[in-house]
Amino acid sequence: GETEPRRAEAEPLGDRSFDDLFAVGTDRRFAISGGGRRLVLQLEKGYGYAQVYAPEGQNVVCLEPMVAATNALVKGGCPEVKTGNSYLARFSIRVESTES
Repeated sequence: GETEPRRAEAEPLGDRSFDDLFAVGTDRRFAISGGGRRLVLQLEKGYGYAQVYAPEGQNVVCLEPMVAATNALVKGGCPEVKTGNSYLARFSIRVESTES
């Protein structure tokens, strides 16, 4: 439940692991690179958070768009949609080549 400000970084994953929720800033993009490609997750509308999951000892990274912070159904802060209304959330994924 604790929070701390962190700057965006462009560093190798290395031996680090992540299971962290990040509040989205003005640059609404998360990206990972490897194998000559860069995957970009763009949080376009309705998403204020992203979960970054990179388990220790495994060669995987997951970027998950999130509408609300962890445990928002209990603590509050989750968007509420009244009966008959709707909620729009949109993200996109782009794969780019990092090789010239």
